[in-house]
Amino acid sequence: MRAIGSKSKTRVSPADCKTLADVPIATADEIDLAIASAANAFEHGPWPRTDPSERAALMTTFAEALERRMPYFARLWATQVGAPVARAVGWHRSL
Repeated sequence: MRAIGSKSKTRVSPADCKTLADVPIATADEIDLAIASAANAFEHGPWPRTDPSERAALMTTFAEALERRMPYFARLWATQVGAPVARAVGWHRSL
């Protein structure tokens, strides 16, 4: 679910002041709707009736998609906390 409001937060690199990303800001109503939608999908959707091996395959696909996006998330986190991007990249592999 994507935020539909018009507000966003620009993430700027402290090193060179270049824009890294414009991140949409969800409203409280959008967050409530996302939570309700997720709860409804879990209760009434196919997930509870999905075979565990199929669930495992889907979760692996999801994890791989997150892994591909990790450099983007690392840049956002580094910008938010003022840390070097090199510090953020690969942190999840050390857990």
